[in-house]
Amino acid sequence: MRAHNYEIKTERLLLRPMTVEDADAVWKWVSDERVARYMVYPTYTDMKKLIEWLSSIEEFNGEYHFGFVRLSDGELIGSGSIGPHRKAGFWSFGYNFRYDCWGMGYATEAAKAMIKFAQDHFGITHFCSSHVEPNVASGHVMEKCGLHFVGYGVCEKLDGSCRMRSKEFEGVLRRHNMRIETERLIITEMTMDMAQDVHLNSLDEDVRRFVPDEVFETIEDARETIEFIMSQYGSKEGPLIYAVITKDADKNIGYVQLVPVDDGKWEIGYHVAKAYTGNGYATEAVKAFLPVITEYVGITEVYGIRLLENVASGRVLDKCGFETFFTGEGPYHDGVFEISKGVWKK
Repeated sequence: MRAHNYEIKTERLLLRPMTVEDADAVWKWVSDERVARYMVYPTYTDMKKLIEWLSSIEEFNGEYHFGFVRLSDGELIGSGSIGPHRKAGFWSFGYNFRYDCWGMGYATEAAKAMIKFAQDHFGITHFCSSHVEPNVASGHVMEKCGLHFVGYGVCEKLDGSCRMRSKEFEGVLRRHNMRIETERLIITEMTMDMAQDVHLNSLDEDVRRFVPDEVFETIEDARETIEFIMSQYGSKEGPLIYAVITKDADKNIGYVQLVPVDDGKWEIGYHVAKAYTGNGYATEAVKAFLPVITEYVGITEVYGIRLLENVASGRVLDKCGFETFFTGEGPYHDGVFEISKGVWKK
């Protein structure tokens, strides 16, 4: 059975499957004693052995192996894996990086991405990892990922050449799942099967007029956007975008979102498809969404920015408690327009 074909993109890394073609790049860290001294494998001295290992992981062995590619220059700078652990119900993960890439936060970024991958695709909540005792930095990575120290163990090199005391970490990491119910609506996470509705909802005249960068001309465009939206769930960095569904007809009619803007501020966004406007759905959704999402992100203020001509959006913001503090010419998407700004405070 061939290995997986999953790819994960983070702020600075692309996690993707590895092949024997990566041998020269991988050699740079597995042959480096400064890296290998902390790993279960002995320092590699034979390229053939490395190629054998890379060949072996091209066949699925129960673990999901990833190479970590730095997006800024396309270089493969590390690797890791995640998969079922011998302790029932737990998945374990590990990582190693080229020595010159240490101390830059890449390990935490990659580990968090692998954890989220296991949560999103397999529903895993229990995770564990370990490091040899002198590798204090790796312990910090595990703590940043939400794991905690549970005791000591023993790490033995694969060739039996060395036994070292290890520190064992575990954590129960439950991903935040958004579901808000109002009298008529359900606000929930987007899924790939919503692509058709997202595509059609975005074709409204009002979307082209007021938020043209949120028009998805094809279903494939919508799928790509939903894939990105889904990748943000579980984080608090945003954008955080959720579908609005009617209870009576189970119909996807739009979205609500919280988007980061300048200087640590956050902005509300929303859209209800043209066929469903005039029924108070946007106001109902935004009123319910604001207290929940601000509690989750940990903020007390949200900004509402609209084109001045978008009178309907202004009524929604007013009804939801936004106080206008600016009206005039200002930046909006890719231009300068007459706009209105308001703020909602918890």
